[in-house]
Amino acid sequence: MPKYRILVTGSSGAIGKAVAPALTAAGHYVRGFDLSKSPNIEDMHIGNLTDMQAIEKAMDSMDTLVHLGAESNDCDFMSRLLPANIVGVYNVMDSAKRCKLRRVILASSMQVYNGFWKRRKPPFKIEDGAAPSNHYGVTKIFSESMGQMYSYKFGLSVIAVRIGWFTRTPKELQEMTDSPGAQNYFFSHDDAGRFFLKAVEAEGIEYCILPAASKWNTKEVFDLEPAKKAIGYEPKDTFPEGLPFKLQNT
Repeated sequence: MPKYRILVTGSSGAIGKAVAPALTAAGHYVRGFDLSKSPNIEDMHIGNLTDMQAIEKAMDSMDTLVHLGAESNDCDFMSRLLPANIVGVYNVMDSAKRCKLRRVILASSMQVYNGFWKRRKPPFKIEDGAAPSNHYGVTKIFSESMGQMYSYKFGLSVIAVRIGWFTRTPKELQEMTDSPGAQNYFFSHDDAGRFFLKAVEAEGIEYCILPAASKWNTKEVFDLEPAKKAIGYEPKDTFPEGLPFKLQNT
């Protein structure tokens, strides 16, 4: 298996902290890009997604991009979502084109399905399309469309990843514990590392949207078969496995 040089944006965020070590452990070279230094990443670039020059400098000598940097939930559109999730996506995609990267992996979200909950029954599939219920979900559809356009027009290999509920903190773990239904779209830290490693190493991909979650608990909510077919990903964890923390009262 070739060893790649991977730029991970959002490397100091929760998903970045799970993904970067998995890539490094597999023998790949990882460079981080974020607003603050990332733990356990020696080659670190501090910068903002709105700064095209900083992104291009970070992308120099890299061949793969894992783009995790973003506002991670719904918030004010003009002051937060627009700079990070719209301008930022344009900047990384255009930089990836100029730097001639072999692969771009974009973090989307299962929240693009939120509008379906009252209209159809799960499991939701990629071919169902999307039905966002907030501005954050709209920015993720924008990200997917940008990836498709840069793939089809400029020849970039792009994977857009619709991520399930990635449990970031013990507080979120408690929320999921109290909501058994939510456990069906849980995405563990360990499975995230496994998924993104598979996405980096997969060959023969032009453009695709893939679901990313762990094993469902009581009911299948998202059809994970496309990820198995495209990159060989099969989840190993079921809630609450694969987390680096436990409930605060246990």
